[in-house]
Amino acid sequence: MTPTVPIALDTDRLRAVLTRFSAPVFCHVPGDVAFDAAALDRDGDGRDRWSEPDQPTAYLAGDPLTAIAEFARHADRDAPVIRTVIRIHLGPVELLDIRRQDVRAALGCPPDDVATTDRERAREIATAARAAGVGSGLIVPSMAFLDQSDRFNVVLFGERIAGGVAAALARPEAVGSVALRP
Repeated sequence: MTPTVPIALDTDRLRAVLTRFSAPVFCHVPGDVAFDAAALDRDGDGRDRWSEPDQPTAYLAGDPLTAIAEFARHADRDAPVIRTVIRIHLGPVELLDIRRQDVRAALGCPPDDVATTDRERAREIATAARAAGVGSGLIVPSMAFLDQSDRFNVVLFGERIAGGVAAALARPEAVGSVALRP
């Protein structure tokens, strides 16, 4: 586990490293449920990497295969799986891309703190970013593709978006499905 290092926040420095994001993102929903953007804005379940249980957070993937891989990481391997992959346009929103060293430095993280594999550290960073009131969320590495920096997830802070997460999303479209049985 990464040692906990206090996070020093400099909001001016954080504002200087914000990324304006407007692009398609992807999520997965149960195959028998209609897509509902408002359902993405949910409180954490205690297992989420970038949010505490009481923080409304949406997790979106940068590409459809990342969405499927992230689902697979959490799926019950002994249960049937039927998921629909949805493409949605996100943005524009202002995000902190923690894949970038200058963003991690602005969050007060030491240079070697990649904050991806240690859930407690990831939550500390996300909670500090929320408290700073800068941006609407984070761009984070995909745990499924740690060796591919261009594969990412977007973590949206529901309370930081006027109207909630659904207000930042448009044009949902089913682009594929996955059906597996054990």
